[in-house]
Amino acid sequence: MSQSVNPGEKPVDSEAVADAVEPVEAAAPAESVEPAEKAEEALAAEQPERRAAEGDSANGGDADDTPTLNLDEESQDAQDEAAEPAQPAAPVESVESTEPLEQSEKAEAPEEALATEQPEEKAPAAEDAGEVADQGGDADNTPTFNLDEESQDAQDEAAESAAPVATAESVEQAEQPVAAPAVVEQPEEKAPAAQDTGEVADQGADKTFAPDDEFVEPAAVEAAEPVATPVSTRVVDEAATPAEALSPYESVGVDAAAETRRGAAWSPDSGDMPPSITPKSLSGASPSAPEQTTPVVANVAQAAEPTKGDADSVGDNAAPAAAPGTLAAAKKAHKPAKDQSVEKKTNSGATGSGTSRRRRLIPAACAAGAAALLLAWGGIAWWTTQHIASGTTVSGVDVSGLSPKKAHERIGKGVGDQLAQPVTLTVGQGRSELVPAKSGISVDTDASVKKLTGFTLNPLTLAQRLGGQHTDAVIRVDSTALRGALEDRVDTMANGAVSATVALEGTKPVITPASNGIGLDVEASLKQLGGTWPLGKKTLAMAEGTAIPAITDEEASTFVNGTLTPLLSSGLTVNTARADSQSKSPGAAAAFSPQDTAEMLKISSEGGTLSATFDPTALRDGVVARVGQVETPAQNATWKIDGSATGAPGARPQYVPAAQGKVIDTAALSASLLKAGTTATDAAGRTVTLPMVVAEPTVTTPQNEWGISEMIGEFATPYNAGDAPRTQNLTRGAELVNGTVVKPGEVFSLEKTLGEVDYEHGFADAGVISNGQHVDSLGGGLSQVATTVFNAGFEAGMDDTEHHAHQYYFDRYPAGREATLWTGKLDVKFTNSTSHAVLVQAWLDGEQIHVRMWSTKYYDVSITSSDRFNFRPVSTERKSGPGCEPYSGGNPGFDITVTRTRKHDGKALPDDVLTTQYAADNDIVCS
Repeated sequence: MSQSVNPGEKPVDSEAVADAVEPVEAAAPAESVEPAEKAEEALAAEQPERRAAEGDSANGGDADDTPTLNLDEESQDAQDEAAEPAQPAAPVESVESTEPLEQSEKAEAPEEALATEQPEEKAPAAEDAGEVADQGGDADNTPTFNLDEESQDAQDEAAESAAPVATAESVEQAEQPVAAPAVVEQPEEKAPAAQDTGEVADQGADKTFAPDDEFVEPAAVEAAEPVATPVSTRVVDEAATPAEALSPYESVGVDAAAETRRGAAWSPDSGDMPPSITPKSLSGASPSAPEQTTPVVANVAQAAEPTKGDADSVGDNAAPAAAPGTLAAAKKAHKPAKDQSVEKKTNSGATGSGTSRRRRLIPAACAAGAAALLLAWGGIAWWTTQHIASGTTVSGVDVSGLSPKKAHERIGKGVGDQLAQPVTLTVGQGRSELVPAKSGISVDTDASVKKLTGFTLNPLTLAQRLGGQHTDAVIRVDSTALRGALEDRVDTMANGAVSATVALEGTKPVITPASNGIGLDVEASLKQLGGTWPLGKKTLAMAEGTAIPAITDEEASTFVNGTLTPLLSSGLTVNTARADSQSKSPGAAAAFSPQDTAEMLKISSEGGTLSATFDPTALRDGVVARVGQVETPAQNATWKIDGSATGAPGARPQYVPAAQGKVIDTAALSASLLKAGTTATDAAGRTVTLPMVVAEPTVTTPQNEWGISEMIGEFATPYNAGDAPRTQNLTRGAELVNGTVVKPGEVFSLEKTLGEVDYEHGFADAGVISNGQHVDSLGGGLSQVATTVFNAGFEAGMDDTEHHAHQYYFDRYPAGREATLWTGKLDVKFTNSTSHAVLVQAWLDGEQIHVRMWSTKYYDVSITSSDRFNFRPVSTERKSGPGCEPYSGGNPGFDITVTRTRKHDGKALPDDVLTTQYAADNDIVCS
């Protein structure tokens, strides 16, 4: 049985068609074609609608065996006139391709992919309208061509005189069926119509074959790809029954006449064209703007192999060799069906592909935009956790541009300062001040900063942060402490409200009853505050109502019965056996009687609660008095120097390193005694161990950071060693001054250094000037210590902070450079304005009192004194009365100016100019 192959053609763009018109030599067709039954079966399954439409002609048995031409409307009449039974054409022996086969090969792979990816573009292939009864049927075996208007006549003439074409020897089997697109009108040339597929009746069996839509591989065939005319060419096997092909202008409204002709049997004598080549009506469609039609798909085998049986000759089905121009554009205008399918899909899908691409890009673009927005959003959110925008304040504290750590510090200080300011509480006529920071009110800096930098994605919050928000600090209120602070003020902010009190008369507790009043209502005021505190207010009105006193009678009774009575019921003992002390009597115990305990107790009602504690100083002194010195004080890093008469002149400063100490833990001892006294009744239970605690030094500065290395100032004044009381005061004063360290920026005060000037601290009565009279007084002679210290500091370049000259001039002092001292009224002060510490050394050698300053030289100092001027002579004054003390007189008065110049690193400081006016030291005569 012979098989036929209808190579499918594809529509091409107008530009491609125009370029494709060129002479082409006849090519030999393939020798044989294997059946493509599977391909056609798949095609039949995909095109049920098409087969249903063509079923009428198939059932009627009026199949037209003549190969058909798809012609446009303009060339249809010419075709009808010229349509005659064509002369059998000789088998085409060879058709040489003028174009390299590689071009078609390159298009095969993408064309297959496109055919697979776009099944919706495929349309059912045209099937044969009838079955061929036998090989000798009256089918029209003349090969036909779809030509445009200008070339139709030439084609008809060429069809009659066409040279015989050699029978093809072999055709490779098609790889897969593809769809041939519908014909689309080109400007001058018409796109090829879809190929017809027919049913071949052989030995009573119907077999349908699809055209091969893939170009023959050069390795399998010597012949080139099927040639084509500028419009469309269809080569059909003689044995195949031609099927109807859709016109390029097929539309929904099919011409009624065409439908009638299709239903009737065609006869050569009827004068009409065969139904298979009758063009469809163009009603409702314009050649220049045809409607989109469903492409006719021709299923063909992708690759053909030589068949086992004899191959049918294509014979008359070959393209006429004599048709002028019909093969000229075979290479470019008419490619194999698969190439045309790809071109059609490419052309018809251009807009759809762009639209599809845009449709795919829109979600991608939206996703990318959303991702960018989220990234920016998250970036801003993260930035606000690390930075605080400009213009941001917290309860009036500016934190603009600060890091969270710096903001934490600034809020703590700024808001803390506000809470440290007193607030006036008012109730009616009552007023009282309250310091919030001391009454349980505090700022939560962590929560306050978190309000500014806590991570959030809330757009409103982020906008506020970036714009510089103004927020309030988070305030924490200790309700218990605040309640106590308010209760402490009930007595002063209420009329008639009095708290109960407890006092000790010896060892007996005495209660004074409480009474209610009208004024500060503590409970209502706490509710009014609502667990917070209004910052920035200097006056705060509290709730007025029944004023309940802080301490009620019931509370007072509970305190007496639960604390004081058992505590004072018997004695208490402190055991020093494990105290590791330096007591003269190791293991001694300090016993306290109830009377001793009562004297050391302190009863407090602070915070609205009665409590009892031991006075820490009285407790420590009581233990030391009973067991001896048990403490080793901590040693701060400092300096010392010899101040003895023999060792001081050649002594140098000595560094004293810091060291830990061991002292009594008075707080722990007090708690232990209270617990033992209120819970135990026997002696063993009322005995506690002396708790000791390590005392850490407060100054640990290393030796090399002090800068004490050389003497920078020295001064000495003579004294009369025969005046014993005065010499005692000088000696005691020098001892207290010796070894004093003045750090950079500190102010030295002689009065503070000497401390209490009394007999207990080693001072005696000696001569002083009081109210212009020379009298003896406690500490007489300390003015000489003051004068010597002042001059040593003046020479060393210390800033003169305070000094006062005597009323009269004394020969033992330099004129204009001396100072006096009077506790509580007159002092000698200097400030260490250098960058190094200063060590003061003082001693007496039996004739002079010496003072030296040790440090690192900082200033270059020069001191000059003017001549004395404005002299005032001595006169005699007569006085009377019991307080009159005769005086033999002293020095005349005068004025003098002292100037000190200081330089540091060559830069001069302002001069210190001291002008002193001395009064005349007149004689006193008592009458």
